[in-house]
Amino acid sequence: VGVDRALEHRAGELSRGQRQRVGLARALLTNPLLLVLDEPDAWLDAAGRALLLSVLREESQRRAVLVVSHRDELRAIAGTVLAIDAEHRASIA
Repeated sequence: VGVDRALEHRAGELSRGQRQRVGLARALLTNPLLLVLDEPDAWLDAAGRALLLSVLREESQRRAVLVVSHRDELRAIAGTVLAIDAEHRASIA
């Protein structure tokens, strides 16, 4: 998930995007059956987002992945999308 350079620094020295990737790496190391991510691309630059999408595609072949996001890029790779509108009505696509 692109944390190779982050390992050379203390947590307080990392950018928010690097901390986001370290958090994802930690979650993946526990090998969960279900991976729950809330706005996993927050603080990531374009390269980080592209890497995240690649990782999520790969991980969704191994385990259930639940992502909470408002970004089209993340919804585009989802098998099922549950959308909740401003009036709290849900629809499944």
